[in-house]
Amino acid sequence: MSEQHDQQAEQRKRQEQLMAGRAALFSRLVARFGPDILAEVAQFTHDSAEHALRTADLPRRNLQGVLDALWNHITWELDYEIVEQTEQRLELRVTRCVHADFFRARDAGEIGHAFYCAYDGGFCQGLNPAIRFTRTQTLMDGDECCDHTYELDA
Repeated sequence: MSEQHDQQAEQRKRQEQLMAGRAALFSRLVARFGPDILAEVAQFTHDSAEHALRTADLPRRNLQGVLDALWNHITWELDYEIVEQTEQRLELRVTRCVHADFFRARDAGEIGHAFYCAYDGGFCQGLNPAIRFTRTQTLMDGDECCDHTYELDA
């Protein structure tokens, strides 16, 4: 096996352990304290992403920066295609997500949403507050895809 394959296998193993821990812990917390706890997790995820991107030393903070800082680094976690790419609009369609597969298989999509899907809006706000992010479908919610749209006025 190649060194890159070994690294990806180790990364997958760590990611699965992290997701399993989150699913188990937050299933218990939701059962004990109610689903409002996930709103707090989602807000924390959003705010953490926003802060990290706002303070990151990035060469581009436009829609190409969205691709550079987030999407171009994805290897095994997601399958996606770029539907439209201009200087003002970037649209992607995600058709496979290991996070959604993992959490939905455990009937814990709402937990996965709070930890993973909530990141996207914070990412955009931190990268460039002028970027508008919309998503009307998610694999985590059982839809056929995640439809990510990023818009930036000229």
